[in-house]
Amino acid sequence: MKLANAMVPEWIKEIIEDRERRTREYEETARYNALANALAKSEGPELFQQIVKELTLQALACKTIGVLASVSDVSRKNNDGEQIEQAFRVKVSANSPFPRSTYLDFSYAEGDRCIRCYPRDGESFKIDFLPNEHGKLVMQSDHTPLPTAEKAAAYLIKPLVKDVLTK
Repeated sequence: MKLANAMVPEWIKEIIEDRERRTREYEETARYNALANALAKSEGPELFQQIVKELTLQALACKTIGVLASVSDVSRKNNDGEQIEQAFRVKVSANSPFPRSTYLDFSYAEGDRCIRCYPRDGESFKIDFLPNEHGKLVMQSDHTPLPTAEKAAAYLIKPLVKDVLTK
């Protein structure tokens, strides 16, 4: 027997509304995650390569301020010789009476929704790949939007350069 809506106590109606709200939120999250995963899989590898290219160009430009910087491939392979993930090291040094240097390792595995970054000094962090309102893949790190590969590269190398210039 089904009760008329007027006979259902208010507290039960609240439980029903809460269940419906949670179901909608779950479905929205599932749709968002499916879009994010699909974009990361289709656009992530190319975006990662663009960041590596921009980092290499910015590292070369560091010579103009007396800083030596390089980007090296440090990717790892499994026992079958297949690449596990793409990994690179950005090394930055400044010549002076007391040479200073630092580095940052960063890696990406195809299909991941982020680039993992490990500075020599400081805490590790991520650059996340997220879908924007237009269904395009965008980057963000610690709530800092990184709209282009050039900006993401600068986000990675600039702190290293500042570090070796100020020590």
